Amino acid sequence: MRSSSNSSRDRAKHTAHGKLKAPHVDWPPGAFVGPGGQYEVLELLGDGGFGRVLSCRCHRTETIVAVKVSRDQRKAWRQHEKEAAVLEQLRSIDSALCQRFFNCLLDKFTHDETHICLVFRPLAVSLQNLLREPAQK
Repeated sequence: MRSSSNSSRDRAKHTAHGKLKAPHVDWPPGAFVGPGGQYEVLELLGDGGFGRVLSCRCHRTETIVAVKVSRDQRKAWRQHEKEAAVLEQLRSIDSALCQRFFNCLLDKFTHDETHICLVFRPLAVSLQNLLREPAQK
């Protein structure tokens, strides 16, 4: 079982303002993440400001999931923690309603104690891309 443990701090880049920017970790296809290597990386779906999204196979359920991985930086960690807390609260209030109207959180774990990972059902389009598209008439 392969792990995707990289030295992401060694590859950090500087922003235009000279601040150190935490890089995304490289997640090669075939790498395993999650408790007991539960999720096998299939491909990179995309990058965002706070992390990247991977298409993975959950070996417990044999389903395809989207794993949102935070960057190795405090701000990204906090953002993912807040997102998880809101989604967990929604699910606890009304699970059926949450599943109908939201992409509910399926699982949450940490990778190498530096990346928080949130597991969702895969969507066809990211919210960011959906908001960028002009309204269809």
